Amino acid sequence: MRADEQMVEEQPRQKQRSSFGGFWERDEKAGIKKSSSCGAKTSEKAKKRIRKVEVEIAGRKGYTKSLKQWVMEETTIMESAILEMEIEVGRVKRMNGMHSLNNQIINDYIKSMLGVF
Repeated sequence: MRADEQMVEEQPRQKQRSSFGGFWERDEKAGIKKSSSCGAKTSEKAKKRIRKVEVEIAGRKGYTKSLKQWVMEETTIMESAILEMEIEVGRVKRMNGMHSLNNQIINDYIKSMLGVF
C-alpha cells in the first residue's frame, strides 16, 4: 500500500472553505461534496445583497417600486415603441409604393426613431 492511499484511509474527511464562504466536507473515497448549513446563510446574504442593489438602482431611476416592476414597465414601453415603428415602416412602404424594403433601410429607420444616430 502506498503512503498516499494510507493517508486517505486514515483521514477520509477534510473540511475546506468553499468559494462562497461556507464549508463543505469531501469524502475522499467517494468524491462526494456535502454542504453544511453555512451555505444556507450565504444564500440568504446573497439575496439581501441583490435586493439592496435593486432598491439602489430603482432609487437612482426615481422609482420607489421594485426593480422587477420597473423592468416590466420599461419592457412594455419598448414593445409599444417597436410596434409603432413597425406600423410606421409599413406606412412608409405603402406611401412609396414599395412592396419590399431591404433590411438596411428598415434598420436605419428604426435607429433614427430610437435616436441612435
